[in-house]
Amino acid sequence: MLKRLAAPASCSSCLLAFLLAFVSPRCTLSIGADKTMVNKEDYYSATVNATVLDHKGNPQQMVTKNDGRYGQNSPKIEAKGIVIAPAAVNG
Repeated sequence: MLKRLAAPASCSSCLLAFLLAFVSPRCTLSIGADKTMVNKEDYYSATVNATVLDHKGNPQQMVTKNDGRYGQNSPKIEAKGIVIAPAAVNG
């Protein structure tokens, strides 16, 4: 009778050891992934600072920041608009 009770305990300890050895490191690796880690899709950050005029002619400043991993399989989004080069501040 004692051998039957001991068998499930050793099986559960083997399962616990398996989970700690193989599953736990993968979870912590994905949670604590470093931004400088080189992979097939590198980490990039983009900041867009744009000043536009509203319908009354008042300037409205818009700042957008996007960061993430981008690569060959990233979704492609089309953007259309007029791009004007900024004037130099010092002349």
